[in-house]
Amino acid sequence: MTNRIEGIKYLNFQWFGGEPLAAKHIVYEISSFAKKLCLDHGVGFGGALTTNGYLLDMEVVEKLFGLDQKGYQISLDGMGPAHNSTRRLASGDGTFDRIWTNLKALRNCPLDVSVLLRVHLMPENVQSVKELAAMLRGELLHDKRFSVLLKPIENLGGPNSASISSLKTAERTVLLNEVHSLLNDGRPAVPSSNEAIKVVCYASRPNSFVIRADGRVQKCTVALSDEHNTVGKLMEDGSIRLNRELMGQWMRGYETGDPGDLRCPAEHFPRPAKHDKVIPIVLIS
Repeated sequence: MTNRIEGIKYLNFQWFGGEPLAAKHIVYEISSFAKKLCLDHGVGFGGALTTNGYLLDMEVVEKLFGLDQKGYQISLDGMGPAHNSTRRLASGDGTFDRIWTNLKALRNCPLDVSVLLRVHLMPENVQSVKELAAMLRGELLHDKRFSVLLKPIENLGGPNSASISSLKTAERTVLLNEVHSLLNDGRPAVPSSNEAIKVVCYASRPNSFVIRADGRVQKCTVALSDEHNTVGKLMEDGSIRLNRELMGQWMRGYETGDPGDLRCPAEHFPRPAKHDKVIPIVLIS
């Protein structure tokens, strides 16, 4: 950050894990350093956390707010029993009640935060998600600081992929419309346009990086184990060494203009023959 601060206009953090609040002292330390650095150089600063919400009490919220970390994405897998079946403590106890208590405390606080509730849809929680949608509309969604993202669970592979079930396309469409209606007081979902929507994924952007705890530099927060995702290394002296060829592949949408490449560069990723040479380059602001 110190090496790069004079070349940027705005620095934005997106904390994720695992659970970032399990190491909140690190979040505090880095955010505090970055805030002072940005103030000293006239650079804008902000940030948000992807969190399960369990540790997000008001003491933590107020501390983060003072460090300009004001946004939250919190995942919910349905009402208590459904959520607790997938999101348990190490002891086996559920987490929903405490998360809901924290959400209501956020609702009652005067701070200008933003809370995106990511509601997961899967075959096992269909009825529970409908009940949750009605409760969200009644308890939280009158507050403009709260919004909802409906996300059907996808099977992206991995060692536990055999235990992951996804909604079929027809089931997904029906459920999305029903839940959207419940969230929006009976209003139907807005029909999608036939015109392609140009969405640019953060992984396509030249100034967006994932910094792993061991110093690896990546582009995508989903394909974490894909060898092509590791594009460089954060060095001890604060410099970043990047692989030019791999970086170019992630940013290829800017050259091709293909909406698919811009929307998800990880999909149909070109596989270069050799990509083991790490070359220092100047980062793009």
